[in-house]
Amino acid sequence: MKKLLVMFLILGGVGLWAETTGVIGRPEAIEDLTDNAGGTATKDASTYFTSSSAASAFDNGDPSDDKCRVLTGKSHCGIAYTFKEKQYVGAYGIQYQDGDYAQVGRAPKSWKLYGSNDYDPATGDCSQGTWKELDERTNETEWEKGQYRYYTIPNKEGFTSYKIVMTANNGHGSYILFADMEYVDTNSRYLQVEATP
Repeated sequence: MKKLLVMFLILGGVGLWAETTGVIGRPEAIEDLTDNAGGTATKDASTYFTSSSAASAFDNGDPSDDKCRVLTGKSHCGIAYTFKEKQYVGAYGIQYQDGDYAQVGRAPKSWKLYGSNDYDPATGDCSQGTWKELDERTNETEWEKGQYRYYTIPNKEGFTSYKIVMTANNGHGSYILFADMEYVDTNSRYLQVEATP
């Protein structure tokens, strides 16, 4: 199995590097494609929110503010973001909540990421459309409050919509919880990913 050598370049210097299987840290200068993108966030028909919405996943809210969170049923969370044009996402990030609701058992544990070029967000249900699986993660444990985790993905095709479907938390009886998601351009000057034997 190949490993990934991940390096961030910040202001011409080396910001952070690590040899991992996909999880990476977060430099402050990283470019989030959903910032000011004017895209549309939607959920699938099996997802219900307790006091948030699909847009809460991309609002860059304060993770310590319990109003800025995504809190869904314990066994399923499906959220999509549709851009106005095709984007070549090379990594995505998830931030865990940092507040009164941030119990370790509520953190996402298993999920899949998908891309689509025919999903219509006007349907309001991201289980519609044709989706291609881009990444799968299982057994993501030991989250810390406010922590970002980033995951690199191979994506030469590019998609207008990206969807994450979370299928398990870390043991809590009621909820899946996280604070924010970000998508990073494959060609971002802050992210260089090189596959090594």
